[in-house]
Order: sequence, then C-alpha cells, then structure tokens
Amino acid sequence: SAAVNNVLQGVSTGPTSAPTEVANRNGSFCHTDAVADGTKSTTRAYCDDDYEDTDGDGLADWQELLGTFGWFSNPTLVDSDGDGVDDFTEVFDNTDPTEPCVNLLDEDFDGLNNYFENTTGCDLAFIGITNGSLDVWVTDSQVFDTDSGGVGDRDEYFDGTNPENDPSDDLTPSDFDGDGIPDAVENDTGTDWTNPDTDGGGIPDGVECPQQFWFLDCVGSPSNPLDPTDDILSNDVIFWANNTSGVVDLDLVHRWRLTTSDFYTGSTYAHLDSVHPYAELIPPVSNLTNLADSSFANDTVDWTITYNLPISNANVPVAASYSNISFYLDPAVEFSRTNDTHNLKVETGQLTEMYIKEPEYYFDWTTLASTTVAGQNLPYETQLDAKFKDPTSPESEVLNITNSIISSSGSTDAYTTAAAIEDFLINGNSSTTFLLNYNGSNTPNIVDTTLNILTFAFEGTCREYNTVFVTMARLAGLPARQVTGYRGGAWTGSGYAVSSDHFTTWSEVRLQQNNANGNTDLGWIAFDPCPPAAELELVNQSTSLLTWDRDGSQNFTVTGQLRFLDNSTPIPNQIVSVYLVPNDVLSFGSGAAADQNRLIQTVATDAEGNFTMTGKPSFPAAPGMQRLVLVTQQSGYVGTQELAYDDFINVTDDSILRHTGPELINEPVVGAGATTTIEGYLELESPAFDVFSELPNQTIWLEFTSSVDGLTNISGDVDPSGFWSIELTLDPLETKTNVTATLGFSGWQDTSVSSITPSQFHLRPNTTTIWLNVTDAPNLTAWINGTRTNSSIIVLDEPFWINGSALSIGAVPTALSGKLLLRMRNNGSTGPWFEVFNQSVSGSFTIQHTLNSSNTPVAAGGIEFSARFFPSSIPATDDANLSDGEPYCLKGKLNFVIQAVEQ
Repeated sequence: SAAVNNVLQGVSTGPTSAPTEVANRNGSFCHTDAVADGTKSTTRAYCDDDYEDTDGDGLADWQELLGTFGWFSNPTLVDSDGDGVDDFTEVFDNTDPTEPCVNLLDEDFDGLNNYFENTTGCDLAFIGITNGSLDVWVTDSQVFDTDSGGVGDRDEYFDGTNPENDPSDDLTPSDFDGDGIPDAVENDTGTDWTNPDTDGGGIPDGVECPQQFWFLDCVGSPSNPLDPTDDILSNDVIFWANNTSGVVDLDLVHRWRLTTSDFYTGSTYAHLDSVHPYAELIPPVSNLTNLADSSFANDTVDWTITYNLPISNANVPVAASYSNISFYLDPAVEFSRTNDTHNLKVETGQLTEMYIKEPEYYFDWTTLASTTVAGQNLPYETQLDAKFKDPTSPESEVLNITNSIISSSGSTDAYTTAAAIEDFLINGNSSTTFLLNYNGSNTPNIVDTTLNILTFAFEGTCREYNTVFVTMARLAGLPARQVTGYRGGAWTGSGYAVSSDHFTTWSEVRLQQNNANGNTDLGWIAFDPCPPAAELELVNQSTSLLTWDRDGSQNFTVTGQLRFLDNSTPIPNQIVSVYLVPNDVLSFGSGAAADQNRLIQTVATDAEGNFTMTGKPSFPAAPGMQRLVLVTQQSGYVGTQELAYDDFINVTDDSILRHTGPELINEPVVGAGATTTIEGYLELESPAFDVFSELPNQTIWLEFTSSVDGLTNISGDVDPSGFWSIELTLDPLETKTNVTATLGFSGWQDTSVSSITPSQFHLRPNTTTIWLNVTDAPNLTAWINGTRTNSSIIVLDEPFWINGSALSIGAVPTALSGKLLLRMRNNGSTGPWFEVFNQSVSGSFTIQHTLNSSNTPVAAGGIEFSARFFPSSIPATDDANLSDGEPYCLKGKLNFVIQAVEQ
C-alpha cells in the first residue's frame, strides 16, 4: 500500500503512490515512485543491484544493514539473534532481531517467549521486572505451568517463586471459574478454565480431577472431567424423595437444586466461594430468604430424601425451594451452606437420608404477570461485562437482540419479559431457529458463548442456552442465575425416584410484585429456555419373533432405520440399543426401559441410519405382553429417547410347582380331624425366577377325593416371592390311608392389551401329583393374650401368653406330648412365617413369651399368628385357628435421642 511504501522508502512528506518495478538487464530491479509534497509532484527512480536477500529472510540486505524498519540485523543470518524467530517476523512484530530475550514466540501462552524459558541470563526487565535481576530459571516452553503448582511461569517470576521445579511455593493460584482447579493447571489438563464443569455432566472439574491427579493430566482420577457420561450413575436412581405429609401437586414441576451459579465467565455461569462463601449449618434450621411469600403456597410438603449412595464431601441435591432442614440420619455429618444461593454441601461424614420442608408454590401468571417487576437488592445477580453495553464492542449485538425480542413481544412487565426471552430461545422467530446439540456449540473460550450462539452457531447444549437466557435476562434488567440439578422424577405413588436421566440445567429469575401490590416477594422463578431435542422416527421395522420363550432358546433379530422426523433424514453413526420391555413400563417415562437385564444388543447405525442386531435378554422381565424398545444414546442432535416397535411380543415361560412342607416332600402327613397347612413355591423355569410381584393374583389349587366329602378342591394365594400355602382340614372320620392328590397351577394370561390376541398362556399351567398320608391326628386349641386391656395388642419387649391344649381326637380325648411351634407374620402378607418359638408341651399349657425388639423381623401393625402341634406319638400335625375375629396388633417402640445445640 502507499502507506507501507512511505515507510519502506523513508519518505515523510505527503502521500506516495505505489512503486512499480521494472526488471533491469542484469537481473536487479529499478524502482520508481511519485512523491507529492503538497505543492508539486516529483517522480523518483533508482536501480539498486543490492536489492538482494542473501539470507532469504524476506528482508533486503540493505534494509537489514540500514535498519530501514527501525531495527538493524545481520543480512547473512535468517535469525540474527538465534532466538528461534526469523528477522523478518521480528521486524514486523516490532521486536529487536538482535536481542534474543525479546520476541513473540510463546508456544505455551504463559507470557514468556520460548528463548527466555529455555535459557538463563536474560534481564528480567524484558518481562517487566525492573530491579536489575537476571533470569536464573529454565522452564518448559511447551507447558504453561512448568512445575504444575497452579501458577503460570511468568506470574511466578513476579511472585518471586521458583517456576522451574517447586510447585509448593506457588502463591494463590488463580481459579477464574471457581471449580477448584487453578487456571494454569486447567490449561495443562485440557479442561476449560472458564467453565467449572467442562463436560457439562453435573460434577465440577475439581471434584472429577482432585489435586493429586493434576500432574497426570487427570489420568486415573475418580472420573474424567472431559466425559459427561461418568459424572452420575447412568440409568440408576440417585435419590428417592418421599412425601410424608402435605399434599404434592403432581401438576407442578418439582426441582432438586444441586448448584446455583451467578458469576458470568463468558462461556457459562459459575459459583464463586468468594462471592457466596460456605458457612457451617447445624440442622434443624429454617431459612425463608429469597423464597416467595407464603400466600402463594398451597401447602408445605415434608420430604424424606434417601440417597442411593452416601454423599460425602460434595453438594447435596435438595428440594429447590426448601425452607427447613429438619433432621438428617447420620449425626457425624457436618453441613455447610452458601449465602443467598443456598447450595448445601456435606463437609464430613456420609449423608444417607435427610428430612426437609418445602412450600408447594403455585403462581397464576395469567393474573400475576402484569403486576411483576424485577426483584430488588441483589446487584450481583444483574452484573455483566461492560462490553455488552459498549456500542463499539461486538458483544453489544446481544443487547440489540435482547431489546428487539422484548420490543416485538410487547412485554411491559418482568415476568412476560423473561417469558419472551425463553420463548425466543425455544422457538426462535421468523428469521432464527435454534437447535439443541448435545455436543455443544464448540465456541472457543476466547469468544463469548452468548454472542456466538445468538449470531453464528444457533445451536448448543441446554446449559449453553441457559447461559444465553441468563445473560439476556440481565441485559433486560432482571436478576437472573443458572442452576444445575434434577427436574421431576418418576412418581412412585408416595414420592419421586430421581435418576441420572433427570439431571438438567435451568434458569431462575428473581421477581416481586409492584409497589401497588405491596412489593410482595415471588422468589426465584424457574425458566427452561432449552429448545426441544429433535424428534426421531423408527421406520422399516422388523423382528424375527412375535412369541418368545424365556428359556432363551431363541435369539431376536431386529432391524430398523433411525431418521429425523421433520425431514426423514437418516441418522448415521448413532449408538442405539434395543430392549425387551413390559408394555406397562413404557408409561414410566424416559430411562425406564433401559434395564441392562433386558438388553438385546447395542450397535451403531450405518451411513443410512439402518441397523441390525441379534441377541436376547440375559434376565428378562416376567411373562406377559412386551415390546421391543429402541433407546438412543445422547449425541449431537439426538437426545436419549425411547422408540417402541409397533409389534407386541408374547413372552412365555413354563411354571414349576414345588412342595416344601409339611414333611415328607410330596408325601405330607395330614391328620383326620386336624388342619394341616400345605406349603411350597411357584417358580419360573427360566431366570429371573422370582418375578411374581409382576404377576398379580396367582393361585395354587389342591384336588383329591375325600372318603367323607367326595371330590374336594381347595386353593391358596401366591405371594410376591412365589410362596403359597393351602389350609387342608379333614373330617375326623376320614379313612386313614394314602390318598392321591393333584397340586396344580392353572396358568396365567396377560390380557392388558385388548387389541392383541395373545398366545393361550404366558405362564403355562402345571400339575404335579402328591400323596396325602392320612393318619390319626391331634387336636390343638390355642389363644393368645397380651398384657394390655385389649388383649390382642402384643407389645415388643413385654410378655404375652399363649394358652390352650393338645389332645387326641376321639370319644375320650387324652393329653398328648410334643412340640408347639408358634409363628407370626404381617397380616395379609401370605408370605413365609417367622418362627417365634418351638417349645415342649403336654396336654394343657400356658406359655409366657416376650418378643425381643432386637431380633423380631416383623413390622409393627396388624399381624397374624400360626400355632402348630407336633405330637411325639403320631406323625400328623394340627394347626390352631388363631385368625378369627379382630387381627392381632404388634406395637413397636421408638427410641430416640435429642441432641441439643446452641441456636
């Protein structure tokens, strides 16, 4: 350019035209240019055989010798000072090509050039320390923090510490994002120093990669800070939140706060201890700070939160708007909590269960919205870099977009302003469409994430969209912040089972009513500004089997094609899994199908989105109507989604009948005139064997021909463990002989899908022959009395009495000696009995016994007893009927200790 040519020729008067060059006959060049001094024009020409570039560094020899560009250098050396940077580059970097201590080659970006790091002896004045000292350290020019102590090499020079090999002397390492890993170390490990959770998996980088693994680039650390899949147990329950009092509104979204963040880093929002320090918290404690006014709460819910794995030295997921921590299970646990944001952390001990209260807030925005204004007195919740409001800064475009969205929405109040921003990010507008990309926006950390997504990328993760929302809300004058935690959960009937699938990020805006409505606090209101995941479709479905036996003798062959629903575009290289799932499980929501016991196979789709897989479940669910379910792995534009195959699968199995008592097996002794309980188990031929909790109302029957009553058929129920019992009472005149009997199960058919005609049975019928050995029998009578006025109440650790007699049957009953067995179980359980005692008796008896609270495995409440007499002289037994009238009640005892602390 003319301006550059002026510099090249050293002309200082007036503009100069671009030079032209004409080849001279001897190979040198003649140069001409026109010089204007404001009054006249002069054409100047010269030919210079010395325009040669001997060292080939891009500078003419005469330019190096004369210092034409302000710096002298050696025309015979490409790099005059030997610092690794050629003279041409140094000249145009404006560094001295004859001084090796000064250049801009800084491959690790620590502020020290490579030559300075790899040698000693440079004056520290070259890096800004003007005390006359020289460099005595050799550091690694490829590593930002050579000694991995958390402070960059250049900063250590200014601190007066050793940057070469002593990490222990590093002073207060900078941790911009507050994740517990110094910025210098993050540059080594590959984590993002502006993002406290680089992989977005929910666990801060500093927890995933503790200090002892920093020097190893996090290799071998508890989890990988660059892999979100290992942050939280996949497909597993994280905690159960059970409602113990209050009414849970199932129409409301219940959220479980883990970490609240409000410091903008440019790539996300972070929690900083310096802004919100943790302080010791001693439950029980109440805190209504920044919660909505109680007039907006329909009720207060008591939650008992039980954690699947104990929480230690980590943040605790709790109800997002908790107002009280009542109690926690382990007295060794010590808590801390942040001010304002109320992040709750276990400092020591292991937390397994806690009890909290939460107001059940309900807001009718159709009437409230027009009264809302921004919440007051939280200035740090609106802070942003000044560049967003600087018209000369690229980031000011975010403000322009925000104002445009609010203006076009017609919003005049705080709530609808926030809702307009949320709607824009979810649904876009006529000129903008945003996409959810689980792999992120790939915004470099030197570029502002909000600006990049709004103006260039138009896609990102949910966390990134929440970052955009909070930034735009703050530009609109609304206090806003970002929260990671869990949203909703699978309702169990008494609470929520919250799993890794419910982990998410949301935004909160602080609102209150206007002055005309008393400035009533509305607290932090949640927003979900994340576009929906792309909808998928499963086409070209096929399966080789529509009836499958649980014995595993057959493999499924399953095919299909995965496509995006909106444009039928195939989805290549997508990891998919197919599971065989009970039909009713599909109604439980995302993640319920992905039980590894039901997995058929996992494969990747081909270039056209097609897949074929062959396999069978290792431990399938109970027989019944089931479906094949395709589950996608979260990646790119594909979220975790369940897609059910159209066909239903008839899952069948053989049943097995097993007799266990009374002895002998398959030849029980039964007494004429006595009651005998025939017991056993119903099982499945194939694993899992004990799935009867999924097969309701199963019964077992016993059929034989009585010499007194003729053909007799009696039955008993099957409990969830497969246990069954049948009470057989024979007439005293029954012939004493062996009687052939049939023990049977009539089979079970799943009719839950009315539109499908299933196979005849899903659990097939079965019968087995047993022999009833009819003999003389004893006659047992018995009754039980407790110590209370109501004698049917049995109290733990207090005595009770069983009274009765054991006699022979006949015209003249006589006393019999033998063993009296007393058993108990919860009323109506139909399950196995717990043995209370087995004691010798003879004829009439009165036995005192005490149920010990330390070894009685029966829950307090309604119970039933069973008394059985084993006479010494005859093989038959008799059971006394103790179940007539009101059921017995077992009363337990609650022992507790009050730990009083200063409040």
